[in-house]
Amino acid sequence: MFKLAEQNQVRWPVTVQIPQDGGTVRDVEIGIDYRLLTKQQAREIKALDDDQAESRLVDHVVGWDDRVVDTAGQPVPFSRENLELLLEYDFIARAIVLGLYQASRGAPAKN
Repeated sequence: MFKLAEQNQVRWPVTVQIPQDGGTVRDVEIGIDYRLLTKQQAREIKALDDDQAESRLVDHVVGWDDRVVDTAGQPVPFSRENLELLLEYDFIARAIVLGLYQASRGAPAKN
């Protein structure tokens, strides 16, 4: 059974490629809670410049799992302020934005 109301929010696996010494990356998977984009919202956001688009997309990130941790390994609670701190890093922002588009399209997550 398909219930439309249940399709508005989802926890989606997101792979963040963390830069490492020597020019490599380390893949780390986290779970991000998204409020899904409608087709109309996605079209509107794609028409914006990068800064405007990012600020609109941030409104669709509503949580994350306990794999988002601080330097001591303790889970970082989700807040708008903590999200904005993470988004200062392009490699994190890119992964979170890609995850939102994949989740909103229903594209299978790549593990």
